[in-house]
Amino acid sequence: MNICKASVTSGVVVAATLLGGAVAKAADVQSGFYLYGNAQGGTFASSGEEFSADLTLGFSGADTGSMPFGAEVNLDYIALGGGDASAINYSLYYDSSFGRFSVGLPRAAVDDYVGGISPFRSTTLSISYGQLFSSYSGYMALISPTSPFDYGLRFDGGAGDLEYGISYLYSTGFGSGITTAGARYTFADYYTVAFGIEAIPTLPTPGLLASLEADYGNSGWTLGASRPVIGGGNTFYSASGFYDWNNFRVRAGIVGGGGSGFDLYNVGIEYSFLDNGYVGVEAIGGGGGLSEYAVYAGWNFDIGGM
Repeated sequence: MNICKASVTSGVVVAATLLGGAVAKAADVQSGFYLYGNAQGGTFASSGEEFSADLTLGFSGADTGSMPFGAEVNLDYIALGGGDASAINYSLYYDSSFGRFSVGLPRAAVDDYVGGISPFRSTTLSISYGQLFSSYSGYMALISPTSPFDYGLRFDGGAGDLEYGISYLYSTGFGSGITTAGARYTFADYYTVAFGIEAIPTLPTPGLLASLEADYGNSGWTLGASRPVIGGGNTFYSASGFYDWNNFRVRAGIVGGGGSGFDLYNVGIEYSFLDNGYVGVEAIGGGGGLSEYAVYAGWNFDIGGM
């Protein structure tokens, strides 16, 4: 893999779910094939062209009565500055009255419940700084030439406005497994809180990752903090928000902390079209005089049985 790892590993844990990912949708699946996720391309002033994709292709027999089974394949891909990296996860699942049971090599559960508040649309900055609420499991899967994990188990469930999931991924290379868990609770229509945790018992980086996220949906503002296992276990924070006017969205955010001496902020404007498409530009400053910009376009996929 020839991706520039110095950029990817700059003191934070990054999500394999590059643009925030999708919340587990077990309760909403209908029968048939489905595809959801995001693909985005653009240019960043310092590193040139960039592209990212986070896509899930699946099949569910949920409405057939006699066939409450399904399968999913998840693809995460990034290309930055002439290098690229990818991760593929796959699983078979069974939808029961208790929730969804998945076996194979599923995505780390925590990545589907926290990690959606990166201030940056730029893929470069989302990876390097913005995606603080993420799993080390997903990070290792993304930057490794082959998946470091051999198999895994996952469960997703819910009760009322509470959604939660837990996963276990085993690696013969590490000689142990990594456990992640996440939960999301929505109340009073506008408020959402999410919490994630990941336990890493042995090499390569023993430790505990914890993250907390809060969202006030009426105004589009989100706040959060995390304790990455990379970068000395420092605490990072992030805040972002947006304001919608017709098809336009004004975005702003800040990320910092961790004892690294950086604080980055951004402002941008975005235009959406055909329900799923968007184009935008953002300006980034801070971090010891950093001054950058990004121009991008993307598409949100939501096709089929979801």
